[in-house]
Amino acid sequence: EDGVPIYTRIAKVTDNYNYYISDLVPGEEHTYIVVGYDIYGNRGIESDPVTISTSVDTDGPTITLVSNAGNSYTKIIP
Repeated sequence: EDGVPIYTRIAKVTDNYNYYISDLVPGEEHTYIVVGYDIYGNRGIESDPVTISTSVDTDGPTITLVSNAGNSYTKIIP
């Protein structure tokens, strides 16, 4: 608002250093920052903003390997 970005928490990660963002809408830009907190709840210095854009998936699925695992199928492939 008024040139100041507003951020919303999308995740709180406490057990590792990774977070995977899913369900993004194609054709939009998303800006993220990361902020750490110590065990007392004190906020650390936030990261620089990183902006990414999602694109529309135009590639269809492809089969990369066909293997006979010894199982036979009838009319339904699980």
